[in-house]
Amino acid sequence: MFLFQVPVLPILMLRVFDLRRLGAAFCGRSMGAKKGTFTDEDIEAYKYTFAEYSDFCGPVNYYRASMTNTDSVFPNTKIRCPTLMIWGTKDGALDKKLADLSGDHVDNYTVHYIEGASHWVQQEEPDQVNAFIQEFLQSN
Repeated sequence: MFLFQVPVLPILMLRVFDLRRLGAAFCGRSMGAKKGTFTDEDIEAYKYTFAEYSDFCGPVNYYRASMTNTDSVFPNTKIRCPTLMIWGTKDGALDKKLADLSGDHVDNYTVHYIEGASHWVQQEEPDQVNAFIQEFLQSN
């Protein structure tokens, strides 16, 4: 996330060697999903989606913005609508504590952890994710 604060360089790095880092994000050891979650065709579809330099601007800018101090813009502001967080316990990119801390910013917060799921919890465990979403929508 800190590297993404640098102009131009992060996108260039993501694009080298036929977008190899993109495939590593989905299937690599640190953040990768369970074996078999993403097929070669899935990875090729993501590569097609991010084929142009500008295709990475939105995702990279999301991480850039997350590093800004929003407390000065939105002091003591909480999200008021019911909010559901679904989190994989084996997320190699984001610590489980972040899911708990997110609840500090929401009035009506529900978090469900899926044991053994990675950062790509919705692709790995779609049935569990969909069940949690359906339950949440029916109760709210």
